[in-house]
Amino acid sequence: MGELERQSTVTTRYVMNTKTLVTDGQLGQLAVRQHDLFRRVKSGSYANFDDVMAALQTVIEGKMPEPPVLVVEPGLTKWRTFLIGGVAKKELLKRVEAGFTVSGYAKSLVNNRAFTTLDKEKPIDTIVLTPADFGYTHNPTTTELLDPTRLREWSEQNAERLNGHVVELLPAEAGPHIRDQYKDQSNREVLWIAMERITDSDGRPDVFTVRRISDGGRWLDTGWTDPDGQWDLDDRIVFRLRKVAQD
Repeated sequence: MGELERQSTVTTRYVMNTKTLVTDGQLGQLAVRQHDLFRRVKSGSYANFDDVMAALQTVIEGKMPEPPVLVVEPGLTKWRTFLIGGVAKKELLKRVEAGFTVSGYAKSLVNNRAFTTLDKEKPIDTIVLTPADFGYTHNPTTTELLDPTRLREWSEQNAERLNGHVVELLPAEAGPHIRDQYKDQSNREVLWIAMERITDSDGRPDVFTVRRISDGGRWLDTGWTDPDGQWDLDDRIVFRLRKVAQD
C-alpha cells in the first residue's frame, strides 16, 4: 500500500469514528437523566420495575422503547415518627453503643457542648428528601441546602403538597435517637441528618449520618459539611416535618 493510500485510509477511519462521538455537554445531560431515573426507580415512581429494565434494554439494542407508565407522585408525606428527649446525652450514647457501631467522630459530636438533649421525651415526625426534591438542578452547597430561611420559604411554596406541615432542621439529638430506633434499615442505605452542624474532634463542621453498610453493620457516623461543600442531587436527608399549628 502506498503512502498516499495509507493516509487516505487513516483519514477515512477517523471521520467514520467521529460520527459516533458525543459532546461533553451531551454526556452531562445523560448523567443527569441517569440520576433522575435512579431516583424515580428508588422512590417507586414506576409501576413495574421489569418494564423499566425492558425499556433500558431496548435502548442498549438501539431500538426506540415504549416509555414505562409513570405513576403520579403523591404529596410529600411523613416518613417515620421518632421519640427524642428524656435521656441525658451520656446515657443516650451508651444506649446507641449497646446495639450499633458509633464512630469516633460521632462520639465527639455527642460530647461537644453544642449537643444538648430535651429533659422530657416527645415524638417528632420526619421526612426524607433529596436536593432534587427541593428543585435543585445543580449540586447545592451546605449553606444553601440547610438554610432555615430557605426551608421555610420552600415549605410555604409547597404548602399544599405538605398538607399543613413545614420542613425544618432536626435537633442534633435526633441523630442518635434515629439510629437507635431505626433497626430495620436496608443494607447500603445512608441517611444524612439535617441539623445545625457541630464541630467534630478535628475541628470540622459535621452532621450525623445513619448508615448500614454492605455487610449488615449499622452505624452512627458523621459527614463533613463544609459551608461550600456540595451535595449530590440524590443524597437522602432526614428533616423534621412539623405541623404548622404545632408548638
